[in-house]
Amino acid sequence: MSLEHGRPTESGALRLLKPKFAADYLGLTENTLAKWRMRGSGPDYMKFGNAIRYDFTHLREYAANQVRRSTSDEGAK
Repeated sequence: MSLEHGRPTESGALRLLKPKFAADYLGLTENTLAKWRMRGSGPDYMKFGNAIRYDFTHLREYAANQVRRSTSDEGAK
């Protein structure tokens, strides 16, 4: 999967998402991602000057690591 204008596509070329599209992919708001960046939590990101980008592969890995079996699960599988 690649990105076209920051949106996931099937061609396989570009892999960086702007925060809006990263948030959409995760079902979150851009504000949530911004708060996580300030706290040092959430998915890994890259910064190019003032531009924030998320690697789609890292987002998928982050989402996969959030799977829990119960509310008492603290760590990722």
